[in-house]
Amino acid sequence: MKKTPLYEHHLALGGKIIDFGGWAMPVQYTNVIEEHQTTRMKAGLFDICHMGEIEIKGPQAFDLLQWVLSRNIVEQAVGQIKLSVITNEQGGIIDDLTVYKFDRDHYMIVTNAGTKDKDLSWITKQKEIKGFSDVHITDISDQTGKLDIQGPLSQMILQHITVDDLVPLRYYHAMSTRVMSFPAIVSRSGYTGEDGFEIYTNSEEIGYIWNKLLVIGADFGLKPVGLGARDTLRLEAGMMLYGND
Repeated sequence: MKKTPLYEHHLALGGKIIDFGGWAMPVQYTNVIEEHQTTRMKAGLFDICHMGEIEIKGPQAFDLLQWVLSRNIVEQAVGQIKLSVITNEQGGIIDDLTVYKFDRDHYMIVTNAGTKDKDLSWITKQKEIKGFSDVHITDISDQTGKLDIQGPLSQMILQHITVDDLVPLRYYHAMSTRVMSFPAIVSRSGYTGEDGFEIYTNSEEIGYIWNKLLVIGADFGLKPVGLGARDTLRLEAGMMLYGND
């Protein structure tokens, strides 16, 4: 099984490890109900490093994404995030994903863990078929670490180590900032139905942020949360999972 940069951290915290799409991931630390309720009432910290990140960059980045996505992204603003799906020629869903727009010609799509290679292959194939020569597709998953901090106290906790003010950051928008001393992308978004944030930074540095958040968050009731509660949280919020719903 593949391991995220936080694998040893999970073992140290007593995480119960399972095979999740070929990844060794914690399904729980204490129990699913407790972790679910902690996220709803206080804050939960999630390792999401298994997700895929693909950078789409260049003058034809928009053209390629407008072609492969089912959603019209003409009005997507810089800094805004959109949910969409990519489909095959018959309209069948290949994957659901999140689209970040960093600049006029710079996007990042975040894929499900088990579908990243399939998504990358399909998008690359469509680039070639449509003749979009002025766009670069880069798999940045291995170099990218991702944490989610979710719950009503998440902003208060994360603000302690984030350079920029999180208050103006709107739902489903992202900004470039520094978390601790590390360059990061922080978005107000998530998969729980709670207010919360997704943090992207270099995979080599994600462990420092994980540890710091747990230390700072201890006084606020922050706890690490496994995939079990992540699933019940998203179900309760009415959020779908590709391949299941």
